[in-house]
Formats: sequence, C-alpha cells, structure tokens
Amino acid sequence: MTIQLPADLEERINSHLKSESGVTVSDVLRKALDALDLHEEDIAAIQEGLNDLEHGRVVPLRDFDRDFRSRHNISQDV
Repeated sequence: MTIQLPADLEERINSHLKSESGVTVSDVLRKALDALDLHEEDIAAIQEGLNDLEHGRVVPLRDFDRDFRSRHNISQDV
C-alpha cells in the first residue's frame, strides 16, 4: 500500500522516528491510530452521558455512592 502524506505529516513521523530508537513508521502510525480510536471511544462515552443527562437518566452521586458501597460491603467511612 502506498500512501501520499503531506510534508507536515512526514516531518512529524520522522521526528518520532528520530526520537525513539527502533521505532518504525508502522509503529508510529499504529500508535496514532490507537490514540484516535481511544479518542473516539471517549467522545462516544461523553455523548452517551450527555444523552442520559438530557433524558433524566441520572442518579445523584451521593445516592450512587451509598448504593454501591452497600452492594459491595464497603464502609461509608472509606
């Protein structure tokens, strides 16, 4: 597979290659894509929380904490 990259991206990739011994272009791209996947998962989770808030599917933190501690036999003092 051949990919044409803009000069600025090539510079950024080369910078990573120079700063980390033994790192390949594939390693740099894999790290970048992993970070992008994580970012997209975070955005989806935030959106889910906002949707829950908008639709009233929320519980006050003190109530959640009390119930969680009770279910798991965790002292209220911890």
